[in-house]
Amino acid sequence: MLLTIALRSLLRQGRRTALNVLMIVAGFSSIVIFQGFTGHLLISMEEFSIRGLYGHYQVARQSHWDNDPELSLADKMTDPKSSTIVSLSEHPEVHYTSGRLAFFALLSTRRSSVSAMGWAFDPQVEVHFSDNLMLSEGEAFSGDPYEVLLGSGLKTRLQVEQGHHLTLVAQTLDGAINALDLQVRGAFTTGTADFDSGTFYLPLQTAQDLLDTERVDRMMIMLNSKRSNSSIETEFQALLEGSEYSKKSWFELNDFYRQVMSYFQLQNRLIEGILMTLMFLAIMSTISMSVFERMGEIGTARALGSRRRDILFQFLLEGLCLGAIGSALAIPVSAWIAWTITAMEFPLVLPGSSITYPIEIAVLPSAFLHATVVALLAALLASVAPAYRAARMQITEALRASL
Repeated sequence: MLLTIALRSLLRQGRRTALNVLMIVAGFSSIVIFQGFTGHLLISMEEFSIRGLYGHYQVARQSHWDNDPELSLADKMTDPKSSTIVSLSEHPEVHYTSGRLAFFALLSTRRSSVSAMGWAFDPQVEVHFSDNLMLSEGEAFSGDPYEVLLGSGLKTRLQVEQGHHLTLVAQTLDGAINALDLQVRGAFTTGTADFDSGTFYLPLQTAQDLLDTERVDRMMIMLNSKRSNSSIETEFQALLEGSEYSKKSWFELNDFYRQVMSYFQLQNRLIEGILMTLMFLAIMSTISMSVFERMGEIGTARALGSRRRDILFQFLLEGLCLGAIGSALAIPVSAWIAWTITAMEFPLVLPGSSITYPIEIAVLPSAFLHATVVALLAALLASVAPAYRAARMQITEALRASL
């Protein structure tokens, strides 16, 4: 009964109802689009962090994570053949493990010398890592150990081309100077100019030969499943218990991802707050006008025996119906807008990036659910004050207003 009265009231208001529904649709769609945009960026960053940078976990000596200045570099490094590492690699949920090694070196040609950071990995094992390298020139490692991939900016600084040779000079763990002659296999770009101008990749075995060691900085662990879970965390922790090794997840290692996620969460909350306020004011205006126009009807209903709470629930239900109708219409509209924007492939240059990316909007069920809650909550809160005023109205005053 109350639902029927609420729907009839909304239909009678016609233009005002349509404008409020349009406001809800616009606010709902904006929330979905903003969350879809930031959600896609975070999903892409997570995928790249796992497959292109850290793996699911990295295991190293605690002294490596602590960066203890009293220990030598060799004492901080990890032995890939240790029993703890072997036990982790044999875990049924582990797809593969691979060593990682980072070091500073001097890259020299006949014309210039540049100091840069070297990142070594096993290209035969870490196929995902190789596939995620965005090559701007040349090809990935072919299997020849004496190859190097340069950051696009570093390649420009060295003034070399694919197929050219350069000399890599570094200090071994014993303090001696070692050098290797390497062929430039190609150049990569990460989209970050600073990283690309001071970084190079080379095969792990080559880096170990250069540094005269069989150890690595850390072991990267890739799981069979896309995401880790609490049971895997517990089992890994049990395997590491009592050893000199400890693990860190990709989320712990990627400070930039955590900062971006926190920023996006704050940004989305602010946007949602603004949109919720706009919807709140629009709906409250409509319900207040409805109360004013129906004072005679309210007085008649009260005179015929309707209780105050019946009047209160009626106007609250009107607001909820307005929010529900707007949300129902906004769902297909929001999905269509998201798909359209993605299909248009508008170029976007992110802060600190040297390349453009097409804008993509992820259609996230959580975003639709969140937008629905915001719309319904705004509608309900906007109806409280007008509904309370209608319920507290004196019968004589309400009937007098209809004369």
